[in-house]
Amino acid sequence: MKVQKNAFKLGLIAAGVAFASASYADSNAMKSLNSNDVEAMVQFYDDMDQDGVNDAQDHCPNTAMGASVDANGCTPVAQPEMNTVIEEVTIYEPVVAEKIEAPLPEPVFTMSSTFFDLDKATLRADQIGELRANLSKLNSMKPTDNLLIMGHTCDLGPDAYNMRLSWRRANTVQKFITAEMPNLADRIYIVGRGEKEPMVANTSEANRKQNRRVELRVLPGNQILPSDATKMMPSSMAKR
Repeated sequence: MKVQKNAFKLGLIAAGVAFASASYADSNAMKSLNSNDVEAMVQFYDDMDQDGVNDAQDHCPNTAMGASVDANGCTPVAQPEMNTVIEEVTIYEPVVAEKIEAPLPEPVFTMSSTFFDLDKATLRADQIGELRANLSKLNSMKPTDNLLIMGHTCDLGPDAYNMRLSWRRANTVQKFITAEMPNLADRIYIVGRGEKEPMVANTSEANRKQNRRVELRVLPGNQILPSDATKMMPSSMAKR
């Protein structure tokens, strides 16, 4: 095929020479073709589509005259533009409920003095069943609610002693509830009030019995707890 192509080119050159000789035989300037003319004609026929790429290396020999081509003599294929799409990522800050200071809610359950022996912080065995039954009132607590256990005493005895006794009784109830309802363990807070917050005036034994109590209150998670409420009883309150 290559031999035939070269023969075709030589034929065209010869025809061109013959035509030029016949047409311009009488002209002193064109009596013969000089070497530059022959070289120009050879270069023309070596690049038939005149794209600047020799036919021997031209993969696309029929490109339009004057077209822009690549090193292989072919019109470059336009590459699609790559559009970089940057997605906006919205970062949401965790919503933290604003803490509020509000009056403590009413107790969901109040343990009277009958739950403890006089001057003791241990639960009476005959009262454990009643306490266990009343813990069902805590089943309605929301996952964010906290349980506040508050110990109280009457005015009999020294103030400091009554304060420690109220803390120890609250601590006893906390341990019992933690064992019965471990899912609440990290949301139980205790505090002792001693004789500072009586329900009624300490003017009779009947009134004093009412004041000797432990109260269970359920607080919303965003309500501020009393400043002295804690998950662990202070060591200073452990002694009798």
